Amino acid sequence: MSVVSPQRRSLKLKKWLTTLTFAGFFLAGGIEFSVILPTCWDFMRERFESEKWFYGLTLSAMSLSNLFFGPIMGAIYDRTHQTRLLVLILNIFEIGGNFMYFVS
Repeated sequence: MSVVSPQRRSLKLKKWLTTLTFAGFFLAGGIEFSVILPTCWDFMRERFESEKWFYGLTLSAMSLSNLFFGPIMGAIYDRTHQTRLLVLILNIFEIGGNFMYFVS
């Protein structure tokens, strides 16, 4: 019978939580590309009667926001060195945005 030390058990829990957080991050990103982006054009056309260029502008704005917030998140990580907390907060915002799209 093997006895697992509390320190080793804590490390396994941290690894499991980190894996779960990253899985949630990639799941939310996959949902964004497989569900939201294909239906975004229909939503904008039916609800707002928008032109095709507005769809392109929306996709460009999403990429531009990634361009701006990437370095900001990098600077926050450099100051805090807490990857899991940062990824967890970003997951919450991404899930919130996807939920707002779902509700509308």
